[in-house]
Amino acid sequence: MATKRQKALADAVHENLRHGRKIATVGELARSVGYSQSTSEHPKDNITDTKGFKEALNDRFKNDRDVDIQEGLMTAEVLDNFPFELACADEKITEIIKAMGCRLLSIAPVPIIGKKIAYFAAPNGRIRAIGMDQYHKIQGNYAPTKVKVGLDDIDDMSEPELDERLADTEPMAERYKKFSKQKKLEKARTHKKR
Repeated sequence: MATKRQKALADAVHENLRHGRKIATVGELARSVGYSQSTSEHPKDNITDTKGFKEALNDRFKNDRDVDIQEGLMTAEVLDNFPFELACADEKITEIIKAMGCRLLSIAPVPIIGKKIAYFAAPNGRIRAIGMDQYHKIQGNYAPTKVKVGLDDIDDMSEPELDERLADTEPMAERYKKFSKQKKLEKARTHKKR
């Protein structure tokens, strides 16, 4: 398990590499997060070769890889093409392809068939939807699954109807079974007393 200082140093190294900031040595980074002068003079022996620091650093870069994968899913494209008339200007073809939300790759005239073929990268909606769904799940943006019991008309229900309705609702089923047994016992007791 990484210590607070090891985590702080892993964060500092990660930021240094990720954003291209250049601090002369790992020792200077170690001093900037609170390591002593003597420890930071030999960071390899004292800090960076430790299991805790390696785990902390790996966690930082693992998250980067996950972000890269996620970005790849949300920007996925598929190669497609469309034929245009030979007389159609390349600028007009480019304008049409961009208006469709696609990225033009090339335009190839094919005189034998009298067409120009525009090759373009189109957004892959299915893969992007999967990526967005995963992103929102990871971020916790979805509301928890809710069970609607629909007990607005409970007063008008007979006991068998109520039993049937509540037996289908997992969270309340056990509680209702106990309640139902108590109610039946009470009814039996009141009938005996009469």
